[in-house]
Amino acid sequence: MDSCTEPALGNRVVQPVAMLRRTGSPTATPLLKTSPAMDEILRTCSLRVAFQNDPAFSGVRELSTSAALGSIAHNLLERCVKGEFDHVSSKNLLQAIAQKWDEIAATEAQKLSDKAIGQVPQLFRWPGFALKRASAIRLAIRMAEGRLQAFSRPVGAVADGSIRIQSEARLEGQGGRLVGRVDLVRRTKSGAEVVDYKSGVVYDVGSMPDGTMGVRASYIRQMLLYLSLVHENEGAWPTKATIESLIDGPVDIEVDPGKVDKAVTEAMARLDSYNRASSRGEVVGRPTPENCRWCPYKAVCNDFLEESDQSWDGVATAIVGKLTSLNPGPPSSAEVFITGGNHHRGLVTLRGVATPLLEPLRGKEGRTISLVGVRRSTGSDDLSLNWYSQCWLWSTESATLPECQN
Repeated sequence: MDSCTEPALGNRVVQPVAMLRRTGSPTATPLLKTSPAMDEILRTCSLRVAFQNDPAFSGVRELSTSAALGSIAHNLLERCVKGEFDHVSSKNLLQAIAQKWDEIAATEAQKLSDKAIGQVPQLFRWPGFALKRASAIRLAIRMAEGRLQAFSRPVGAVADGSIRIQSEARLEGQGGRLVGRVDLVRRTKSGAEVVDYKSGVVYDVGSMPDGTMGVRASYIRQMLLYLSLVHENEGAWPTKATIESLIDGPVDIEVDPGKVDKAVTEAMARLDSYNRASSRGEVVGRPTPENCRWCPYKAVCNDFLEESDQSWDGVATAIVGKLTSLNPGPPSSAEVFITGGNHHRGLVTLRGVATPLLEPLRGKEGRTISLVGVRRSTGSDDLSLNWYSQCWLWSTESATLPECQN
């Protein structure tokens, strides 16, 4: 892969990304192992796995308040499971847990601010913030109270294994080819209970064979792989599997050894298929609106930039093109001749070019840039930058992208 020859664009998210000279694709290398999360990505798009594992693209990360809320909630629950509140009295639990949420949230907000080209909204303005906060605190209190009840039993009751709790259990199976970090394994006299935390909704329309609403298929597949790992390490099948959602509450998943074995077999087959393709240099993307919707690599992925168009609604707008002019304003703006992405091709005005982006792009007219997280204007082809927008200056040109025709 070509090395990056341009200096970083500022000190924030604006940064150059090295692109392959011909295809713009990352270097795909075989994987020694997979995981429940990795298996879901392999099901969707092998090229995203290659991006994720190529150090040249390690700086590509999505800036999202939704993702940050998920991290905050998971962090709080992990602390709770590990016993951080074991020595807090029941009457003080609410205050202690709420204060910890606020501390974690402030840290996550600062992380976004350190990377964003604009001002990150205040926490209370994040979509879903109040609901996620209340739900996470409520669940954390329930978990903490459960630990207090367990550890208030006679010492012998705990010592003889009536209940043991392990959080973030890192397990290996299939000879080390399947790994996973289980959110919670609760070991009781009757057997192990597996819990997987989700910050969003569990149910999805059309997930059942008859098209009705059911538990998201991806969540079930991940749980099946977790059950396999626990079974292989414990020597017995778990007695209970639960997806604990901040929105939908606890949802039990059937512990079916047959379904577990099938899920493992398919996951190993996908791993082998990816490794064969990567060895031959044949890892390709599967660009569709559904597959690309949550992918953080859109703005640096030629497959997406070439295949997508303005009809790809529901996907964050990502474009590539030639920077033709830069106007410091006020108001600041830029002209970009768009050659790819899910927006109208041709010359477009990019409005609201913030200072962290203006200065680094000065003198780069004629160069290829790509952006993600830009906002479309109503009744116009113009685009506007958001606080979470990101921009990359391409260090090499891709022969597969059409040249700008001035």
